[in-house]
Amino acid sequence: MALTDGKIENVTIGNNEVTLCFLQNENSDKFVINQKLDDWTIVFSQPKGKYKKWMLNGNNIKPELIGEVEQFKFSDRINNVELVK
Repeated sequence: MALTDGKIENVTIGNNEVTLCFLQNENSDKFVINQKLDDWTIVFSQPKGKYKKWMLNGNNIKPELIGEVEQFKFSDRINNVELVK
């Protein structure tokens, strides 16, 4: 059985603290990524070609292709990512 939802809270990385929540369903995968500081850049990546549509905070985005992964960067404190299959 695959894990379809979960939460990792208050992980300390240097002087920052990150919380990640995720929910996977048949049509999309959703992530909420919060960080204590907004001067840190987070790189979010997924396998190439896995998703048809990428959204960050309600806006369509185009990920950058790096080898076999697609990725984008963000530095906001609260980030809602939706990836449509």
